Amino acid sequence: MNDRFLYSKNKYSSAFTIVELLIVVVVVAILAAISIVSYNGITAQAEESALKSALQTASNKVLIEQVKGGVYPENLPSDIETDTGIYTLQYTGGQSYCITAFSKKNTDKAFHVSSEEGGIQSGKCDEHLAIGEIETTPEACFEFNPSSKTITYYYYNEGNNSANPACPRDVVIPSKIGGVDVDIIGHGSFRDRQLTSVTIPSSVYLISDTAFESNRLTSIAIPDTVVAIDILAFRDNQLTSVFIPDSVDDIAPTAFESNQLGNVSLPSHLSSHESDPDLSFSDNPNLTFTIRP
Repeated sequence: MNDRFLYSKNKYSSAFTIVELLIVVVVVAILAAISIVSYNGITAQAEESALKSALQTASNKVLIEQVKGGVYPENLPSDIETDTGIYTLQYTGGQSYCITAFSKKNTDKAFHVSSEEGGIQSGKCDEHLAIGEIETTPEACFEFNPSSKTITYYYYNEGNNSANPACPRDVVIPSKIGGVDVDIIGHGSFRDRQLTSVTIPSSVYLISDTAFESNRLTSIAIPDTVVAIDILAFRDNQLTSVFIPDSVDDIAPTAFESNQLGNVSLPSHLSSHESDPDLSFSDNPNLTFTIRP
């Protein structure tokens, strides 16, 4: 009997208590966190080294070409790999040069080297676009009222001067002009400009009457900052699709008149709105509506 008692006592005294188990779990968690942080740090350092190494290699070859030809090459030498799983390179050459290496994993990370600055620097060359960044139309193509934050006119040529480069028909409206937010697309500002596409920035809340009337637009995405679309705003285009976000409270009659729209998805609050959808989208022969909840 004493032997059984001793066996039972030894059996339970050798087991972990709940406190001891919790301590083990906490220690394991701390070690795992340290390992993850260390791994991420090592990975980031390796990525940065890869970007800088690629820049240095490309820069050296550009300098060799400059010595041979007297000017920097217009393009990177063909043996330079510009797009890998780790980075992508952008280059500008001629009388000077600048190369940017963009990280593919962390699109905010970039380094550059240029003939003006010399060594490798953080950030990108001014003229280069980050991965996913859209090049906006030159500010010189817009007449802009900074007081009302309104685009009032889209020029045919930059600076409204026929001697300057033509303003594009595929327009990417900047969110700021002269450092001031673009809030309003003004009355008739893009009317009859033969535009084939337009990107409206998320700073805009009002699209005024006749703003994009009589162009060649085939699709348009209204940003979710827009609250009102005025009369004739997109009349007489070639629109086959349009996205109306939930932010829009008012679509005026004739706003999308005379297009080629099929099914249009509207937020539910517009289905019974005083702006009759049938009037707002009149003269679209194949028009149907889907009402979103």
